[in-house]
Amino acid sequence: MIALLLTIIAHVTADFLLQTDKMAADKRNKKWSGFLKHAVIIWLIMLLVLHCYQPGLIFFYITIITVLHIVIDVLKSLFENKNKVSDFIVFIVDQVVHLLIIFITWQFFDLNINQTVSSFYKLILTHKPVLAEILTVANGIKILLAVIVYIYSCWGGAIFIKKLLYLLGKGEAKAGKKIVEEIYNIGYLIGILERLIIITLVINQALSTVGFIFAAKSIARYKDLENKEFAEYYLVGTLASTALAIFGGLLLNFFYQSLV
Repeated sequence: MIALLLTIIAHVTADFLLQTDKMAADKRNKKWSGFLKHAVIIWLIMLLVLHCYQPGLIFFYITIITVLHIVIDVLKSLFENKNKVSDFIVFIVDQVVHLLIIFITWQFFDLNINQTVSSFYKLILTHKPVLAEILTVANGIKILLAVIVYIYSCWGGAIFIKKLLYLLGKGEAKAGKKIVEEIYNIGYLIGILERLIIITLVINQALSTVGFIFAAKSIARYKDLENKEFAEYYLVGTLASTALAIFGGLLLNFFYQSLV
């Protein structure tokens, strides 16, 4: 279970945190340099997070997942840039297929901890009892689940909302596209922080305070909201962002309750 969660963390880190706009654009334009750079990042991140497992087997495991990941991305590039509907659907399907591939591949491997690496970490944790208690198997699973949900909701959510705005709005129109880009670029970091805070509030049973975040955002963009078209895009984006974060928090609570 731990190996599966670590693999998913490596995937979302490579896809959402370490993939640059240029790399994503190169992949959309079917340039092999973009796919190659992305493959190297995926492979190295997986090696980093899974280094405590058997060396020979883990190299085989991460190589298979990396190759399949790039194959999926190549297929994805064939269906991108068709229209706003296909772009939105392809983004969702792409992530679902990546997760299915990881799960299926993980099922075929009996991954066990490398005893040499394990002994090294046990030696370190012996002198840090508080850290050792935090990193028990149960707590470790909770931490890894939280990392996955936070990255998917905060960073993956930013891309999801941008594609959703194009899908529901007038993303193909020049003016509408400009507004969506403006909301995305200016609100990118704000949206990430917003979803991070909301997820944290939800898992701490403080859902009632989410309204204050919504109000604060509206006050900050009060004058911009006088533009009707901007206000429509902004409202859709904010509601989608809030809903995504609440769903992420509820999903995390569900996982935590299942582990009890």
